[in-house]
Amino acid sequence: VAEPPAPHWVPDSVCELCSECGTPFDEVLRRRHHCRACGRVLCHPCSARSVALPGWGIEAAVRACDRCHALETLQLPMLLGGDLWSVAGGWTRAT
Repeated sequence: VAEPPAPHWVPDSVCELCSECGTPFDEVLRRRHHCRACGRVLCHPCSARSVALPGWGIEAAVRACDRCHALETLQLPMLLGGDLWSVAGGWTRAT
């Protein structure tokens, strides 16, 4: 089964720096990787997490950035479970 594309994958050709940490890419030591959820171009350390994306029909864990990993594994389950409150500066579980 083919993996559906992210909503908008940033083309490799327009990214000379990691979208998260700003480290420059090169062809040998610092390769480009796409977060399968948001489509940003990142270095390996900034895209080293894996997560399933059932909303995209992807049940197996795929490459994800830290932000998307947190959204899919922490915030989204709390939101869908009705157990999420917005507080100044972030999110918290209901008490």
